[in-house]
Amino acid sequence: MRVLALPPLNRGARAAGSVFQPMSHHPGEDHVPSQRYVARRDGVSNFWTILDIFTGLPTSVDGFILTRMEQDEAYDMVELMNAWDRQRRALQSQQAG
Repeated sequence: MRVLALPPLNRGARAAGSVFQPMSHHPGEDHVPSQRYVARRDGVSNFWTILDIFTGLPTSVDGFILTRMEQDEAYDMVELMNAWDRQRRALQSQQAG
């Protein structure tokens, strides 16, 4: 897996071209989107960035922004990051209840 630290992308383009569309979250609803992370193609290039739908910003791991990834790498990383997030939320839910 290749990760490069580059400047953040424009916030306004946060979900444009996402390959994984998160569940919509409407005010007043009790659910949280099941997929926190989505892959977005970087403009006209063949590279992809992993975005956090809650912040609208590229995701970073250990200080490395997950950007300029090949499509297959991005898909794999989205699945991994969402699985990790689901596990983390389930553990928090168990500890709270």
